[in-house]
Amino acid sequence: MNQALYTPLQSAVQACQQLSRKDSDNSPMRQFAGRHRLRVTKDGCGELIAPGKHGHLFDYEDGERFGIVLEDNLPHQPSKAKALLSRRRQALAAGFTAHQLGDCESILLFNPQDLGQVRLAITLVGAGPRRTLSPERLQMLLAAGQRSRYSRETTAQDARTAV
Repeated sequence: MNQALYTPLQSAVQACQQLSRKDSDNSPMRQFAGRHRLRVTKDGCGELIAPGKHGHLFDYEDGERFGIVLEDNLPHQPSKAKALLSRRRQALAAGFTAHQLGDCESILLFNPQDLGQVRLAITLVGAGPRRTLSPERLQMLLAAGQRSRYSRETTAQDARTAV
């Protein structure tokens, strides 16, 4: 068989393996999100992002910078251009690097080691922290789930209908 026929398949397999490595728990985006208690989802391209009200945070994948995307609402919703331009000015004043600037949409890069820039980036994007349950609340929810009407314990009614 011709070896040239198998190279596209092999390259597709390698690309899938790289994507699966990128999604692993030790990816920089997951580590960043874990440190700062952010939710992580995948966007339309399959990249890991931390979504917010005004855009999202992402890994720039150069090994040293992360970025924020400030984006406007969909066309059928009211525009928030003034708020986005104000957020852009705040980011540039704090030392963010402009990667791409549109009319009101922006892509700005920041240093993830600078805690001031990280806090500002999370605030500018409007990313809410991931909630964590206290041990007391977790125990209360587990106890409530065990005594719910959908629990699988046999009841007196089940015993009567089984006979």
